Amino acid sequence: MLILNTPNNQKPFRGFYYGYVIVVATFLITFVIFAVQNAFGVFFMPMMTEFGWTRALTSGAVSLSWIIQGVVGLGMGALNDKLGPRLVLTIVGLILGISYLVMSQITSAWQFYLISGVLVGAGLGGIVVPLGSTIARWFTKRRNFMTGLGFIGVNTGFLVGTPISERIIGIYDW
Repeated sequence: MLILNTPNNQKPFRGFYYGYVIVVATFLITFVIFAVQNAFGVFFMPMMTEFGWTRALTSGAVSLSWIIQGVVGLGMGALNDKLGPRLVLTIVGLILGISYLVMSQITSAWQFYLISGVLVGAGLGGIVVPLGSTIARWFTKRRNFMTGLGFIGVNTGFLVGTPISERIIGIYDW
């Protein structure tokens, strides 16, 4: 047993520590979200061609998304403390999921900026803090190591998302 400090004083179940499930869930959540986010580079040229947009116009939405992500991330600690990580992750998950679904229906640049820049940025800004704080609550020993394992999903998503998206676009078109 690594840690006896668990939320709500839960005891390990037959030698299995539930904190490991939290680490795996963090890995999977960050993997999927950042694989999708990083795949934008594959969609860049097809979107420019389809809509007749310039490079600056198309990439501006992604820049706006990163700015919004940073701004929203600033308030996530307080929101996470007030509402709890389950509710915060549910809200940002819904924001991201709905944003990506609606993104398939865009027809103009302002819609692209609103959805990809503002809504996706807000959703991404709310991911890291609740996941990191949840891992920190479950582990006292090896906290940094477990947090690192959970967040390896970010870089793995970056590594895997682009080739998968490229393959899908090659088969089904963008």
